[in-house]
Amino acid sequence: MENQDIAKIITDAIDGASCEVTDLTGTADHWGLKVVWPGFADMTLIQQHKLVMEAVRPYMTDGTNEIHAVQISTFSKND
Repeated sequence: MENQDIAKIITDAIDGASCEVTDLTGTADHWGLKVVWPGFADMTLIQQHKLVMEAVRPYMTDGTNEIHAVQISTFSKND
């Protein structure tokens, strides 16, 4: 899976979000996700990460197994 594919999965699931995806290991299955969405402002960190996980879970072990691991960073505005 390519990083732009993962970014699209997340931005399709979270309308108005932007997503920066980084291959953390060079193996194209461990990804760093920086997701920026104004709606995160009213959510706890756990709620934010759950929302992102809901988007990628079908591509993890519960689904196609194309993604092995994610490191999630969420922001309500660009820092």
